[in-house]
Amino acid sequence: MKKKALGLILAAAMATTLFAGFGSRPATAADAEYTIMFASTSAEGSAKNEKIELVLKQKLEEKSGGRLTMDIYSSNTLAGSGEMLDALTNGIANMGWFLCPVYQGQFPYADLFSTPGLQYGTIAETDEVLREYTDEFEDKLFDTDLKLCLRGSIGTQQLISTREVKTFDDIKGLTCRCTSSQLEFYEAAGVAGVSMSASDVYEGLKLGTIDATVTGLEGMKRNKLAEVASYAVEIPMHVGEEAICMSRSFYDSLPEDLQDVIEDVFEEMEPIFTEYTQSEEDSAKANAVELNPDFVFNTLSDDDLAKLEEIGTAQMEAKAKAMDEAGLNGTEALEWLRAHAK
Repeated sequence: MKKKALGLILAAAMATTLFAGFGSRPATAADAEYTIMFASTSAEGSAKNEKIELVLKQKLEEKSGGRLTMDIYSSNTLAGSGEMLDALTNGIANMGWFLCPVYQGQFPYADLFSTPGLQYGTIAETDEVLREYTDEFEDKLFDTDLKLCLRGSIGTQQLISTREVKTFDDIKGLTCRCTSSQLEFYEAAGVAGVSMSASDVYEGLKLGTIDATVTGLEGMKRNKLAEVASYAVEIPMHVGEEAICMSRSFYDSLPEDLQDVIEDVFEEMEPIFTEYTQSEEDSAKANAVELNPDFVFNTLSDDDLAKLEEIGTAQMEAKAKAMDEAGLNGTEALEWLRAHAK
């Protein structure tokens, strides 16, 4: 009797398992789903959110057949620019916008590119140089801690000021907000560098605490700087750049076919990002004049640009030498950049 009862129990269990299998089955690597927590430094509804982040989200979700979903945490909810490296390496975020210049000394090849001194042409030409350079010279953290997914310029940097700058000599004596990666170059050109949060620049220009700031046109538009400044002069040998990076450990945990999806999607995103940068520059110029009909965009003469290039290339040479001494290919990287400059 006991054996018969045991047999009935086992048969019932097997039947239950069999019929349950028709309704569901345990996930395998071939059908597992993954959620990407994307740390955004932009606001929901901003141009970058709508033209880059939402496009990226749609492509990842569609091309993965829904196995990848991307949740966007806007406005520094997960991490700000200065916190992104920790966020991506400690599991707070899986992907996000990344600014190498924020992490001085940790991305020497990226720092060499970002040092003002060389001109690479249009936004599209600059993006091509930057992406080829990245393939040739990769910073160690992009192999160990981070997966570099997309990299592009954020346009030529501008000196936005309350005083008109038309010549090299006009730069001298300006009190200018600079980031740490820009400071050495602009101080060598004669400005008094000031450390200030980007969120405080508007009030600084309005109250006269600073005469100028260095930013891309997109940043000028986003922060409505044309309301409190009336002049901009392009510094074409100073190109801003940013990237989208993924946690290396998160990327490595994905099945190979989803890694392939990520590679394919970001290859498609490259021209989209380049087009976005150009369109935002055009929009920012129009927006500046709308906010301030007296706003003026100036350019420097070739002789004045040559003076700035001399300052910058001397600093690039010093950085390349320091990289060589640290066992990196600094001189080789600098010569590569020179060969691709205009």
